[in-house]
Amino acid sequence: MHRALLILIAAGACWAVDPAVSTSLVTNGDFTAGWTNWSPNEADKTLAKVSLQSEDGNTFLHLAQPTQVLSTKHLVIDPSWKKLHISCRIRLADFKPNTDISWGNARLANSFIMPEGKRAYVGIVLQDANTDPGKDGGWKTLATVVEIPAGALEFEVVCGNYGTAGQTDFDDIVVTAEK
Repeated sequence: MHRALLILIAAGACWAVDPAVSTSLVTNGDFTAGWTNWSPNEADKTLAKVSLQSEDGNTFLHLAQPTQVLSTKHLVIDPSWKKLHISCRIRLADFKPNTDISWGNARLANSFIMPEGKRAYVGIVLQDANTDPGKDGGWKTLATVVEIPAGALEFEVVCGNYGTAGQTDFDDIVVTAEK
């Protein structure tokens, strides 16, 4: 994981988070430990829809076509936490959004699990996925800070390509808590 200072830009405001100070709550967000903490559909693995790949010594999650991969462990929310800082690196190739659904894009799809199994959704969406879907702009670091809803019990991380075609890569998924 990169220890450089990450600049978080959201809604015109900036936050700085030093990952060396805060330990990520996501286990194996850089995929260096293989499938540890990640649960791909076995059929997707067999059909090569999902795989772990490496470039220049860097391991990352590769979705060869629309599908999703879930984290196997939900993060248990400590009641003293007020916000979560979420970041990842994402890369698209030949991506085509699904315009039939509002969430038909590539995203780190996150949700807070509330009492009675209800969910409050949060998603880090690749900013230009809908405006320039065929563009392969290389790796982009995306980040956001979200307030934890009152009563939230757990937090789930999902890597997803919800478009109609194209490849999506994910790496360096980091979630830290702010009290």
